[in-house]
Amino acid sequence: MSTSINCKQCGYANEGERVYCHNCGTKLDRSLLPTDEKTPEKVQKEQKRVKRLVSPSRGFFADAGKKFVITMLLSLLTVTLIQIARKPDGVPAQLKKEDLLDIPPVRISLENLMQAPGPKRLALKEDEINAYLQNVLKAKTTGAVGIEVKFGRAFVKLYEGEIRITTQPSIYDYPLYGTVYYHLTVKNNAIQATCTGGNFGRLPIHPSLMKYLDVAFKQVWTALAKEKKLLDHAQAVDVHKGYIEVTSKPVPSAT
Repeated sequence: MSTSINCKQCGYANEGERVYCHNCGTKLDRSLLPTDEKTPEKVQKEQKRVKRLVSPSRGFFADAGKKFVITMLLSLLTVTLIQIARKPDGVPAQLKKEDLLDIPPVRISLENLMQAPGPKRLALKEDEINAYLQNVLKAKTTGAVGIEVKFGRAFVKLYEGEIRITTQPSIYDYPLYGTVYYHLTVKNNAIQATCTGGNFGRLPIHPSLMKYLDVAFKQVWTALAKEKKLLDHAQAVDVHKGYIEVTSKPVPSAT
């Protein structure tokens, strides 16, 4: 129902939208009409509505942009996790217990090499090294925050000038793979391993980042501490496709 306004001259009740009296033509006093007082809630709601209309960074497009960014980030995270969980190429078969009895004694071979009159060379094949690692590195179970992590094994892949060491832990019996790439040199009576990259699963990791993540391979280096000391006394350690060649130092001539 519309509000009416009474004429002061003749008393006629006019419609609220009239300016002059319909009966006598006198100008109506529109100040007599009741005002529409806005509550603070209505004022705030009106301000938000105007802000959405004049601001291009808000409203539908802003919400759509946020959803797009979140979707892209979730997709990237999903792809990353899938790549990490995937098995890399070239994983060697794990030897049975009875096959481990015929493993070449790598440590003894290195000891004999370093003690023999040199310089002499020793070729360690990739299969021999992997069998030796399987025998030396024992499975170990650890846990944190209710997650059971089991160390399974470690193995190497040898390329020209590069050794790739892979550890195979498992979480609830699901195998995962982490690989670090090294370039080996002997300098100042110590073998040095320079990180040249790596991967987790099939996700490649840049060398500048991988050098901080190779702590995951600490168990391997700890277990092979004696072998590392022997290699420290070598003249050279050269990595080739499928084998490592270790050269002993020449024997000092008698004076």
